[in-house]
Amino acid sequence: MATREDVVMRSASLRSAVEAGDHAAMVETLAPDVVFHGPVISTPFEGREQVGLLFDALLANFADIRYTGQLASADAEVLAFTARVGKRQVEGMDLLRFDEHGRIREFRVAIRPLSALAAVAEAVGPQLARPQGRGRAAIVRMFARSLSAMTALGDAASSRLVKPGAARDL
Repeated sequence: MATREDVVMRSASLRSAVEAGDHAAMVETLAPDVVFHGPVISTPFEGREQVGLLFDALLANFADIRYTGQLASADAEVLAFTARVGKRQVEGMDLLRFDEHGRIREFRVAIRPLSALAAVAEAVGPQLARPQGRGRAAIVRMFARSLSAMTALGDAASSRLVKPGAARDL
């Protein structure tokens, strides 16, 4: 069984590749049968080739990616990160599970706030849909753009209406 230190070392290759924007090195960290569970759609990306295409889209749209924390157990690691997608600041966490060769076999991502998740969908979704046709990409763009606009407006309004600590006064 891998130790905590082994797991932390396993993710170091991914962290370095992501921060350097090195697509080939990112894909090298993946097991051939990797499963990627993203925060936008419920259907996972399966296999190194599909996840590699997703990484392409992410690298094209994410800027200033920085890892800000990590938590490891013997068989998994969570990496906290920040990034920018367009004008939107993104916070997220990657849950990584490894195979017996130290490659990532499961990759789960969570992103916050909701407006940032919508911005990711708007930026990445049409690019991922484009190989299935321009019509599909246009539909994805329309839905994602609407969602992004609504959540950005909701985030701005809610931030003004809901004050931290106000619930204590009830």
